[in-house]
Amino acid sequence: MKHGPYTATAKGMSEITATVTFDAASITKVELDLSGETESIGGVAAPTLQEAIMAAQGTEIDNISGATVTTNAVKKAAASCIEQAMGVASEEPAAD
Repeated sequence: MKHGPYTATAKGMSEITATVTFDAASITKVELDLSGETESIGGVAAPTLQEAIMAAQGTEIDNISGATVTTNAVKKAAASCIEQAMGVASEEPAAD
């Protein structure tokens, strides 16, 4: 993994943004901007999704009941961040 923060977006109910920070061997931080999602559904899922990605050290996480669209968008964006850190994708790292 290439050290640093990487950012990607995906379409949920709105456009969501995931910023995932890596050290040489692991995910060290996950930040999600779900501000455009339905606050009482996708919005409240953010902390659970962040914790799940950190615990799994990847996107192999369970969907959150009632927030499937948001969960799938978060998985897609986080997977893109992981690909960037692995050198598979060509997007630039996010600014600190």
